[in-house]
This record gives sequence, structure tokens and C-alpha cells, in this order.
Amino acid sequence: MKTELSIQQENINELVRLQKENPNARVMCFVSEECCSSDYSYQASSFGKPRFEKMFLIDDLWIDDEDYVRERIADDLFDDGKIDDFTSDEDVEILVDKEFKNYEGENIISVYINAM
Repeated sequence: MKTELSIQQENINELVRLQKENPNARVMCFVSEECCSSDYSYQASSFGKPRFEKMFLIDDLWIDDEDYVRERIADDLFDDGKIDDFTSDEDVEILVDKEFKNYEGENIISVYINAM
């Protein structure tokens, strides 16, 4: 059975490996809501497993799910009146694909921070 310390060391070693393999990728930490629910300025937390992934910034929210980004684009097209309930699925897909090209995304090293 692995100890918390050995798991943390594995995660740190993985972060170092990912940084060496992807020197131009920035490291971003995503902190769980449970870590931020205290009245104190800082709270002890657990260093999660890092991973190299593509993220998209949408309305100040980092998203790692391309399908979700596409759904948001479709919603925006609907809200802007560019599609409606009578637009065919094929036409919606064409318009979403066209708009999605504007979302470059960014390859990052993400580290998820969890409550202890």
C-alpha cells in the first residue's frame, strides 16, 4: 500500500518529467472547491497527479473537454441568432466547426489540488 508521501513524490517526479518533455508549456494548478471553503488564507491540500493536456479558455473558465467547447459555441450561435430550431444538424456542425477554429486552446501541464 502506497503512503501519502510516496504518492506525492511520484506526482512531483511526474511534474518534473512533464516539464522536461514540454519546456514551453506552462504549469497551471486547479484547486478543488473544498480547498477554498475555509475562513483562513491558506489551507493544507494534496498535490494531485499532473498531466499534459489541451485546455480552452472560455469566459474566464479553463475547459479540457472539446465536446463541451463545441456545445458552448452552438449555444452562442443560437443566442446570436445565427442558428435556430430549424437549422439542420449538418449546418450546425459546419458552423460550429468554423467557429471552433478560432479556439486555439493551449497545451499545458495541469496539476489538480485536492483537499486533504
